[in-house]
Amino acid sequence: DQASAFISSQIAKGRFAYIRALKLIDHRNPVYVSAVHEMLLNPDTTAWTAYQGVTYLWNIGTPAAVDVLRDAYDRDIHKQDFRTRMHICEALAALGDERGLSDAFEALGELFGMTEEPADAEQREQWEDRREDLQEGAEDLLQRASKAAIESFVGSKIEKTDSATYRRALTEMLWYLPENPKAMLPTLHTWKAEADNSLLGDLDKLLSRE
Repeated sequence: DQASAFISSQIAKGRFAYIRALKLIDHRNPVYVSAVHEMLLNPDTTAWTAYQGVTYLWNIGTPAAVDVLRDAYDRDIHKQDFRTRMHICEALAALGDERGLSDAFEALGELFGMTEEPADAEQREQWEDRREDLQEGAEDLLQRASKAAIESFVGSKIEKTDSATYRRALTEMLWYLPENPKAMLPTLHTWKAEADNSLLGDLDKLLSRE
């Protein structure tokens, strides 16, 4: 009808009042999926607005909504905004598409690589905020992803990963499985023999589950 068409046009333009209404009132109405898609593709859309659009699509959960989320991910929409990017990944994982596991892996790699705490107070606060975002973003996604998808992803990386930082990332991902996959145990023991102190403690804990 005319009212829905008008609301859709305002959502597509990213108008704050209508995005807020979408969040508070119409978050279960699938009629606005196309409008949200158009809004996400708009380069002028703010990160906050995009985040609300992703939440709407997640709540709707229809095949059309999932397709929009996939398109947003594949086009790297708002990839520069970490929280929005990980929100897309988490929404997809919750809806059965774990393509964002590579983002969790990269986030953990960055997190474990941040070993030097800045001396400057302002820089230290930014450093701490970034670490918190990285940890929470990866955790939220991994909690949504299926165990089978996590095992498959780690299995695809484990023989190709030489960096201690990214080995720690894969070790962390394995904690989201109920047990260590038997096929990965020889590699994990090899890593332990080669590990520096930062990785050794993580591996000791993980391998104690055997």
